[in-house]
Amino acid sequence: LSTKAKGESEVEMLAQDMENRRNGRVKVPYTIRTRLLHSFKKISNEKGYSQKTAVQVSDVYDFRDIVKGKVESGENYKFTDRIAQCLYFANTEKTALEVLDRAIETIEDLDMKKDDMWFFTDFIFYHTETVAFIPIFRHPLLAALFWAFFFYIGTPILFCSIYQDEGICPNDPTPQNRRYYGVVSSMYFASTTMSTVGYGDLSVSKDARWKVFLGILYMIVAMLVAVMALGAISDTSISKFKGVCEGFLHRLALTMRDKMGMASYRDMLLYQRIRLLKYVKLGDILLQFLCLNCVGVFFSRIFVNRDPLMDWTWMDSFYWAIQTTTTIGYGDMYMSFEMRWFQIFYLVGGTMFVGYALGKLGSLRDELSQMKREYAWERRETDRAMVEQMQGGAEHDGRVDQYEFVLASLLMMNKIDASEVTSIMDKYRDLVSDSGFIELDDVVETKLAQDTLDEEEAFEFEGLDAEGHYKGMFMRAMSMAKGKSDTALYEL
Repeated sequence: LSTKAKGESEVEMLAQDMENRRNGRVKVPYTIRTRLLHSFKKISNEKGYSQKTAVQVSDVYDFRDIVKGKVESGENYKFTDRIAQCLYFANTEKTALEVLDRAIETIEDLDMKKDDMWFFTDFIFYHTETVAFIPIFRHPLLAALFWAFFFYIGTPILFCSIYQDEGICPNDPTPQNRRYYGVVSSMYFASTTMSTVGYGDLSVSKDARWKVFLGILYMIVAMLVAVMALGAISDTSISKFKGVCEGFLHRLALTMRDKMGMASYRDMLLYQRIRLLKYVKLGDILLQFLCLNCVGVFFSRIFVNRDPLMDWTWMDSFYWAIQTTTTIGYGDMYMSFEMRWFQIFYLVGGTMFVGYALGKLGSLRDELSQMKREYAWERRETDRAMVEQMQGGAEHDGRVDQYEFVLASLLMMNKIDASEVTSIMDKYRDLVSDSGFIELDDVVETKLAQDTLDEEEAFEFEGLDAEGHYKGMFMRAMSMAKGKSDTALYEL
């Protein structure tokens, strides 16, 4: 280790470089990414390169200049393209130029020569990120909201306008004859289906088999939308707000321990950390559950005061809120029509909470196991056992370098397993040279051998007799491809 400064070791700088490269990838729609790959493959075939996944650096510059010329001249740029640009749709030429500029930047950073081979498949994979062509679908949460909106709008269109199902889109039974009664009821039905609450007050008519089949398809679509929405919420930036409550409880517990003169988190024993983690997780779930039900009770009391038929007590309101947020939905309580406006949104909130709580409880076991491993690793001191266990190879020299330490630590904390290491080493064994390293000299030697092979293939054995020179030239070309020595060539 050349320096003990944080972030300046070789391993840390390598990890940071890889992270920066991953975070700085160019966002490219799938169609444009595929066009670039096909274009480079076409160039490779036209030039006759034996490596079909690579082109020369000069080809990249030429291709970039062609695309740049199209962008600057406005060729094939229509009025619809201007509208698409205003709506943040990806422009094919401009996006391709951005990718090619990044390729040129990478080539110049590596100080590659014009006749060096550049593997375009590797570059496209490691330097670009596939995104949706339609802007709204590039963000998982926006995409989920779009499909949920489409689902809610499509429900009244399907059951009120097309099939006119009285079981889902009924007419107003009161003298008020509210025209929106059926539409609101159908959207409320959409929420009860997607949230799996299912009070049973609205259902698909079963007077025909095709209507029953339609109800089956509708339930399946509702589940797909719900799963998509829950997955998007857990994967996007909104998930950061989920940890606010948990973080607050964790800081509150540590503050209370500090006020009481108890040990800090770093000095806590393992069983104390485990107990704290359980309390914080369960407290987070219970606190959010309580808040969500308080919201339900508060709004239900508003509707109780407006409708005399809803003779609910406070305990009845709490009972209704619990069966709703837990997605049980007995359907044993009378609810006014006006309350459906609120339930359209409240039912979805209950489903989100159930998914969140189950996810928290499901991950608790893994977090406890990870905490135990990290606790043991943090407290490990330098001893003979550690040095012997972290050294690689059959012969141990009594020293652990930073690469051995990082790999052994990742294995000890179960971040990776032995099978993943073996898979990585299989790739390394394919690439390594006789020296035991992957070296730039191997790249140069491979290129020289490839150039010689291309030169021999260019003759196409013209003017050579079939008895001697034909066979000799073929064997020499094949031996050069396999890296044979000059002595081996003469022997062949």
